[in-house]
Amino acid sequence: MKKILFISFLFLSGIFTANAQWQQVLNEGEIISIFPYRSNLLCGTSKGIYLSADSGKTWIATDTASAANWIEQFAAKDSLLFASTLYAIYVSTDSGKSWKSVSTLPQGTQIKCFTFSGNNLLVTNDNGIGLYISMDYGKSWVATDTTGLNLNSLYAASNELFPFINMGDETVLMLGNYSYITNNHGLTWRLKGYGFHQSLASIVLGNYIYVAINNNILRTNDTGITWQYVFSGNSGPTMNGLCTDNHYILASDMNLGIVFSKDSGNTWAIINNGLPNNGVFRVAILGDYIFCGTYPNPNYLYRMPLTEAIVVPDTIKYITGIQTLPSGFPSLDIYPDPVKHSATVDFGQTLQNGSLQIFNALGQRVQQIDQISEAKIILQPNNLPAGAYTYILTEQGKATAAGKLIIIQ
Repeated sequence: MKKILFISFLFLSGIFTANAQWQQVLNEGEIISIFPYRSNLLCGTSKGIYLSADSGKTWIATDTASAANWIEQFAAKDSLLFASTLYAIYVSTDSGKSWKSVSTLPQGTQIKCFTFSGNNLLVTNDNGIGLYISMDYGKSWVATDTTGLNLNSLYAASNELFPFINMGDETVLMLGNYSYITNNHGLTWRLKGYGFHQSLASIVLGNYIYVAINNNILRTNDTGITWQYVFSGNSGPTMNGLCTDNHYILASDMNLGIVFSKDSGNTWAIINNGLPNNGVFRVAILGDYIFCGTYPNPNYLYRMPLTEAIVVPDTIKYITGIQTLPSGFPSLDIYPDPVKHSATVDFGQTLQNGSLQIFNALGQRVQQIDQISEAKIILQPNNLPAGAYTYILTEQGKATAAGKLIIIQ
């Protein structure tokens, strides 16, 4: 059986916050996307696209069509730069100074995610099913062969992002609970491994794919056959962005600010000192600077020198552990999360001979509740130490759900 690995982290001395300061560099509407392109930085906002050629010191409003507001994504291929809203794709041939609309996608298409695979431009359609491919840089579009895809996942997950991940000659698509791979730049697809709902961002560093899901960061080095949880934040869907400079990993979190790792995700720290709030929607690295867009109010773009931000004392310690759980199962609705004195566990329906088992970071079973016949129960942690735990729910001896929970004092 394919497995999913949970790596749980607990800071012994609390979460470390670096002491560097952020500088506000742009205040032009809501910050929706940030994209480094060569030596330029582009920022998609609710007012349009803004361009900086000097690491964020000065900005110009680019020449865009009146509808080119709320730019959600960028993609680049050689000297061509593309940007997308929910309904249209725009192209620039002058490094982002001016833009024009490419040919219209099939009527009713709502762009969920787009990327280049080789010379082909790929788009996932949020309104209905299907993927589209352009082999002439957006001038014309055709539907791709979706024979190998589970399109029911696309039906059921209209509020989720389906990120493309480029790895050399291969492109990976996270679709619902599965990952798919193409070796011919999107013409055909085949099942590769497991994916996740609520995938909001992805990057590649070395041999690993990293994805942001809800309040977690996961990684895989076998294209989705097995996964590791490497970071767990607060409850709720808070992780919205990932970036890397091929050395550091940075993630934007709506509750924590920016979390970063300098050892491929094995340990993490937080850098948000000087921001007006801890909500960060997007993050990017360009040259010597980190850039982030805060959310909600105020919606500004900030920067900080990379060398000032990535400063973590060697005395910061972590507890790590690995727990192997069966993959492909849904998680339970547990609230409040983190758990302090007690929490409600909602199974979604009444159970027949249910059993809930809780494991610590070392894989030891520390609590078990048997003979569950209700749709909800109250979980009391029985004086368990603060930390990250995993659980398995079985019904009549068969596993039906698996996930994690955080216990605090």
